[in-house]
Amino acid sequence: MTARMRHTQTFTARSEDGHEFVIHVYTESYNASTTDASGRELTGREDFKTSDGKRVNHVGKGKYVIFGPSGEIPVTSDDPDAP
Repeated sequence: MTARMRHTQTFTARSEDGHEFVIHVYTESYNASTTDASGRELTGREDFKTSDGKRVNHVGKGKYVIFGPSGEIPVTSDDPDAP
């Protein structure tokens, strides 16, 4: 089974001081083809990154922590589709 990361979502989140961040979600996917050639795709872990490449931890629905050179930045999103 070969895994690949694919971009699955983009949303906006804000820090307490009003700074806005664009967050991209990348989902690991696997082709689950078997001898019956079902071709189903299974998904695995999700990686979150800002548009400038900073790592983001998902801590709950609409809540995230961005890791940057100046430390951790808690952010929230009111986007109903944001994880």
